[in-house]
Amino acid sequence: MRYFSDFHNNGHVSIDGYGSELLGIEDAKDEATMALIEIMPYALRSGDKSELAISVRDECGKPVLKVVVVFEVIVPH
Repeated sequence: MRYFSDFHNNGHVSIDGYGSELLGIEDAKDEATMALIEIMPYALRSGDKSELAISVRDECGKPVLKVVVVFEVIVPH
């Protein structure tokens, strides 16, 4: 089945127009998780707070899962 992984970075979305042929939802979850791990060092350089996510939809456009990472630096007063 083809799955599409849309990247979310602090409210901005990049739509996956190509997708990937995967065996199932577990493979889609693994691919989305690994993609976020690879992207995090670059995306987190932009400030003290970031929310990154990859939402995965199937070939019919139905959302099947979302992997989210929230990074925040908190300095107590």
